[in-house]
Amino acid sequence: MKPKLILHIGMPKTGSRAIQEALNGYDDGRIAYLDAGPINHSVFIQSMFMPIEQCMKNVPMRYPNASSVKKYRRQLNDRALKSIGRGRNKYILSAEILYHLNPQNFGRCIDYFDNLFSDIEVVGYVRSPKSYINSAFQQRVKTGLGRFSLELPSYTSKITKFFSTRWHLNFRKYGDVDIVDDFCSFAGIKDSVREIRENNQSMSAHATALLYKMNKTSPNPVSSPALFQERAHLIKKISRLGSSLPLKIDESVMTIDYREVDWVQKRLNIDLSEPPIHGIKSEGEILGLADEAEALLKELTGAASSRPCPVQSRS
Repeated sequence: MKPKLILHIGMPKTGSRAIQEALNGYDDGRIAYLDAGPINHSVFIQSMFMPIEQCMKNVPMRYPNASSVKKYRRQLNDRALKSIGRGRNKYILSAEILYHLNPQNFGRCIDYFDNLFSDIEVVGYVRSPKSYINSAFQQRVKTGLGRFSLELPSYTSKITKFFSTRWHLNFRKYGDVDIVDDFCSFAGIKDSVREIRENNQSMSAHATALLYKMNKTSPNPVSSPALFQERAHLIKKISRLGSSLPLKIDESVMTIDYREVDWVQKRLNIDLSEPPIHGIKSEGEILGLADEAEALLKELTGAASSRPCPVQSRS
């Protein structure tokens, strides 16, 4: 008998990494986290269902040529089939890239999963638009954004395709409960799961502004693994600079399509209303905050260098 699948699809900025970190390697004899390459199954989905040319274009460091895509695809498929062959009743797959797949690539995904699993439960968390915009802006600054550009959430175009499947859809509001506890409860996991490492470091408003200013003249960190690692160390050093409060974008500069919010309310029965958000309205304000951050950094550096060296005892 074919096993069942719990398919976690995100959406973005709803704690997907926390779920993946907590459940990586989980296997209680009944339920297992699918062993299909990296713990973020988006790599599996991308490699298996996107055209070879698109894989090479999107991730050239992983896929330098067509043969590398084909080889990796075979390896991941064999690994997934081996994991399923262990005979668990239910498997968990977590890949927020499913939220972004176009209908053609998504169709390949439907055929693949329908062939392997008897029953598929989709779990998706939906985040309110203003909260999403603020979280996405900080994340994009951390990965190289150096212009005042806001990423808007997309609901109808991303979610509608799931209604074309035979899968059971379960959309839940993000932010009301602990994301890992809620997902584990839904999946039927009763055992304790692993400690979550804080990889997704949050930053203060001053740190975000300083990084934003640096991005305007620095090379994109995604362009090389070394730059990406260097950026991670920098974020860790400055993340708590200045005020502990995160950078907030003022809702007056957000062009939210509230027809989409209404669609979520009617189609998914999820209320996305949220209180007003006041904060930064322009790049100029961000750069002003960055100047303050630079001054704070100089003070901290100066204070550290002026401290007397401790006297070392002689043996």
